[in-house]
Amino acid sequence: MRDFLNAGKLLLLDLASTIMFVAVFLLTHDTSLSIGLGMTLGLAQIGTQLVRRKPIDMMEWLSLFLVIAAGPRRCLPTIHATCCSSQA
Repeated sequence: MRDFLNAGKLLLLDLASTIMFVAVFLLTHDTSLSIGLGMTLGLAQIGTQLVRRKPIDMMEWLSLFLVIAAGPRRCLPTIHATCCSSQA
């Protein structure tokens, strides 16, 4: 049981920035805030591990990349609709 809890803890830490992004977005429906907080948490985690000279797991890089790549893409349809509807 202890190994299972330890694995769950490590998985949550690896995916923390993605979980933060989703949680903030579901609570506030503010994409910019969600992206900003998710990126900040991911960069803080990676920065902390770099300072401590600990290895950075691939899942942490992927989680940060997911927030950075998917977040602005979520904003594009809203921006496009706003820009194009005023021209019509």
